Amino acid sequence: MRLTLASGGTHIPPTNLALLTVAVLLMLGGAALLVARVGSAGIWIPVIAVGIALTVIVQQRPRR
Repeated sequence: MRLTLASGGTHIPPTNLALLTVAVLLMLGGAALLVARVGSAGIWIPVIAVGIALTVIVQQRPRR
């Protein structure tokens, strides 16, 4: 399966797509649970930070 970005037509490797999917789930899930006041903010803020870090890592990885 070959996926491309709509804006630039750049190929997205499957591993990068998987990491981006996990990052988005972490960020959205953590934000939703933080807003819903489920658990402590001390739990969800680092979860969101990990999602952001994964996004940065995926963007910095060299494409092959």
